[in-house]
Order: sequence, then C-alpha cells, then structure tokens
Amino acid sequence: MIENRALLVALNEHGFCSDEMLAIQFSTTHPEIHKAIKRLQSLGLMIENVAGKGYCLQHELELFDSDLLHSHLQKDCRSSEDQLLLFDQLSSTNQLAGELVAPSHGYWSAVLSELQTAGRGRRGRTWISPYAANIYLSVVWALSRPPSQAAVLSPFLALRVGQCLQRLGVPKVQVKWPNDIYCDGKKIAGLLLECFGELSDSCTLVVGVGVNVSMSTYKTITIDQEWIDLLTVMGAADCLSRNQLAAELINSLFVALREFESDQMGLWQEQWQAMDAFHGQSVSLQDPHQGLSGIAQGICADGAYKVSNKEGEHRLLTGDMSLRRMT
Repeated sequence: MIENRALLVALNEHGFCSDEMLAIQFSTTHPEIHKAIKRLQSLGLMIENVAGKGYCLQHELELFDSDLLHSHLQKDCRSSEDQLLLFDQLSSTNQLAGELVAPSHGYWSAVLSELQTAGRGRRGRTWISPYAANIYLSVVWALSRPPSQAAVLSPFLALRVGQCLQRLGVPKVQVKWPNDIYCDGKKIAGLLLECFGELSDSCTLVVGVGVNVSMSTYKTITIDQEWIDLLTVMGAADCLSRNQLAAELINSLFVALREFESDQMGLWQEQWQAMDAFHGQSVSLQDPHQGLSGIAQGICADGAYKVSNKEGEHRLLTGDMSLRRMT
C-alpha cells in the first residue's frame, strides 16, 4: 500500500501529478493510485483531479521533518536523553505518550502526529485533528513533585504557550481559564494535562497541546465553539511553519516545567491577568452538578480562578467546571 506521507510528498513537490507519473514513481497500477488518492480525500485533504493534468493539492502542506524540528530546538533541549517521536497517524498523542517509559528527571520525550483519529480535549471532548493541518503534540515529563501541588500547572502552562505564540508574532493572544488560548476572541489552542504512574510523591506528566494552524483549509469541519487558526490570523505569507512552531512549543514547555520544579515561576499571575480573556467580565461556570455566575476576578497563586457575586467570592479549582462569557 502506498504510504500517505510518500504520496503527499510527491503531490507537494510536483504540483499536478498524472496517474501514469504516480504509478511509475510508486511501481504500482492506476487503480491503486486512485485508491490511495481517495484515502487521502477521506482524511479531509482537498485534492483536485483535472482532466489532462492529473491530481493536485489545493493547498500546499508542510509535513513534519525530524531534522528541521531539531534545528529549531534550543541547545539545552537537544540532549541525547531527550526523545522526539514523529508519527503519520495516531489515535491520540496523549495516549501513546502515557504509555512511554518516563524520561529521566529533567529531560523530556515528545510525541507529534500528522493526524489523530481520536484526539481528546478536556472533559472528554473530541479534539478535531485533520491531517497536517495543526499541531498535535504531547510532551512527557517526570514530575518530581506530588500531583497535589500541580493544580497550578494547567493555567501556568497555558500562559506559557500563549506567550510562545506572542513571541512568534501571533497578534491578540489571550488565555482562558484553565487551559485554553484565544486569539481575537476565538479559541486557537488548548492543553490537556494527565498524570500516569504513582500519584503519591511523583508521577509521569503528559502535557498535550493542540494548536490550530491551517484548519480553515478543511471546508467540511464543524466544531461546537468559535475557533480560529493561524492561517486566518496571520495570512498565508506570514503563517508560522508547523515545524518551527512545534519545536518552539517544546522549548517553552521545557523551560516552564523547569520553572515549576524549581519554584521560579516569576510574576506569572500578573502576566496571566494581563492576558485574561474574561477578567472583569460577567461569566457563568457550569459543571455536571451546579452552575455559578458572577464577575471574573482572575487567577490565584495556586491556579484557582476567582468569581465574585452577591454571595461573595468563589474560588474555582480545575476540574469539570466550564467557563463561559455571559451573553
């Protein structure tokens, strides 16, 4: 069977490719080429078939490249003990990451995939994951502190991911408690943190990060909340390289996790407040059992979120609560 990646590389390199050209390149038959093209189209990829010219991708794709990714990693992220694993397709990067042997303390492992068939967000939501459109990244870290001290990590790491996007030139970046990143008032990225192994003193932490890069090129996608991607925000000419972005996210998470481990998180609360998409606004919070509304007051040192109403001030811890702007 022709591999998805190999066929996409051919389409990327040559523009229009005829059945005959592809059949010769892959030493196969015209029907097999047609079947492989159909398989790519079933993944949502927009491939034209023009009579007399052949097949052509409507939008050029940037596939992950190990050498290019490593070239963007900062020097202290390139130890022989660090590990970067690339996949064409996975059910979930977090799932595979949770099955890996934990790296030695202070080092990282990371899983990147072009496609997720069962990507997950917070509260069991499906994370829509079309082929080569976004970043699907999970970083594995051996946490030396007990998970009971790690409630702050979800909003803290979301802040660092948001700041990473800012440094790379993404405009109008904001954070939404506990773990979402917004751009121009719409969701552009999110995190999912999970702990595996012994939970009393230490555990293996998996930080899943999804960033919408060029999802708007997939016309059939429907999502039950407002979203945006880097292609829309920055334009085709300035849109970030997926390889550079993935590497910079690893750099940022590596630094942030070391900050957390050494209690050197700096003025992260003030930084969060400056980027808080909902601070001072009327919000509602809901979980499976109750609802709460009030005025968003911002983040606490332990990662809790404050909301005030006529009954007083309420501290909300990460969990099943879902923050929404009142309409």
